[in-house]
Amino acid sequence: MIGKIRKGKSFAGLTKYVLEKEEASLICTNLAGETPQDFYQQFSATKQLNPRVRSPVSHISISFPPNEKPDQEQLQEIIEGTLLGMGFEKNLYFAASHNDCDHFHLHIAASRINIDGECVCDWYDKRRLEYE
Repeated sequence: MIGKIRKGKSFAGLTKYVLEKEEASLICTNLAGETPQDFYQQFSATKQLNPRVRSPVSHISISFPPNEKPDQEQLQEIIEGTLLGMGFEKNLYFAASHNDCDHFHLHIAASRINIDGECVCDWYDKRRLEYE
């Protein structure tokens, strides 16, 4: 598996990109609601907790080798482990998969601002994660 991390400013743009693709499938979330609009409105509310954060959006994509598709339980473990390992245990997030190219991949969208108003540290900002 190879993971990439990006920061951004638009919760609406990322949420639409991840969830409105024809091949998108929501895996898990701690957000309420069912629509992309429900999700990005909640994400946007976190900006008020710490308006100094210029890039409150975290987009983590994890790609798998061709012909490898983890089951639902494995995906949950990967997502939970990634969020915990990166310090996102108190942050709003959702994860969805895309099956629109030659390899299976998933996207994790998270607010970098946690429920305490703290910004997740940028220690991981190498732009790339590698998994075994």
